[in-house]
Amino acid sequence: MNPADADPSVAGMETDGLANTNVVWHGGKLLALEEAHAPFELDPNSLESIGPWTFENRLVGPMTAHPKIDHETGEMLCFGYNANGTISEMMSFFVIDADGKLVRAETFAAPYAAMVHDFMITRDHVIFPIMPLTGSLDRAMAGGPVYAWEPDKGVHIGIMPRDGSVADMRWFKGDPSFVFHPMNAHTEGDVVTCDVCEFEEAPLFPKVDGSPGDPAKAVPRLTRWTFDLSSNTDDYRSERLDDLPCEFPRLDERLTGRAYRFGYFACDTDPKVKVGGFNGIGRVDHQTGRTEIYDVGEACATNEPVFVPKSEDAPEGAGFLLANVYEANRNATHLVILDAENVAAGPVAKAYLDHHVPFGFHGNWCPGASL
Repeated sequence: MNPADADPSVAGMETDGLANTNVVWHGGKLLALEEAHAPFELDPNSLESIGPWTFENRLVGPMTAHPKIDHETGEMLCFGYNANGTISEMMSFFVIDADGKLVRAETFAAPYAAMVHDFMITRDHVIFPIMPLTGSLDRAMAGGPVYAWEPDKGVHIGIMPRDGSVADMRWFKGDPSFVFHPMNAHTEGDVVTCDVCEFEEAPLFPKVDGSPGDPAKAVPRLTRWTFDLSSNTDDYRSERLDDLPCEFPRLDERLTGRAYRFGYFACDTDPKVKVGGFNGIGRVDHQTGRTEIYDVGEACATNEPVFVPKSEDAPEGAGFLLANVYEANRNATHLVILDAENVAAGPVAKAYLDHHVPFGFHGNWCPGASL
């Protein structure tokens, strides 16, 4: 990402993106996503490449790899950072209707240029977390890191009413922290609640001077942010829900942006033999505060669990969790299927492969009848 470090063999090369972060089915299209470019369309049956999809040339700038689909309206809500094509504070927000048409687009200036990997929605609001993993082209051209941890800038979280515009954005401020992935958010009256996997310090990226960060602070833990929109301050409450290291949070996506009870994640219980970042799959019950965990086994590692409801009208949480598990002793992968209502009981089924499937970032379930 640093032009000064680019290999001569790719200098000046134009690309349409790697599309290596997420995949989504919406509006009759299968789209592979990464946050610096437009979506890349695939044939849903053959998986043959079709090419970049810009919503009939209505998309300007990049699109997040983490769009949010409102189950009630069918809308897909999206954003982009560096929206003007360069590293800057400019951001975009846009809405794609249930038929796949881009029907709304706005731009706004964030408090500073930052990497904004994900965002949140509720029935009434859109939440943009601007966190001090800052971007600077000047810094990069001088030989420094393109993106670096700059905690003095603090956290700025913008909350916009869905029935308003970016002109109605209200900004809240907090102590430095970083979030790659939220679990969910919802609005009840004047209170907006966001559950996120929060780091004290952004992992994987250096400080402004190029020195490494503190690994002890680069540990994600489930945290709740609470915003009181009726207050006259720009503060918000941050509450640690669990000390368990966890990431890649998911939920029953039918409840995206709504009050919900159950969340799921990959977690680290500090096993004796560690062969990957996470060795457990967890379910948190926000009503009771109880967390249950399935340990994927000795010398095994797992990644993001994906929730699949038993049926479209099944109660929240009635369904299955799917996740890949790498077995170091076999150097191969299996798919684990858990009862989402009884995670600690272990698999209801496993599908063994004869080879290793490298861990990706994100995935989603799409019923065959939808294709």
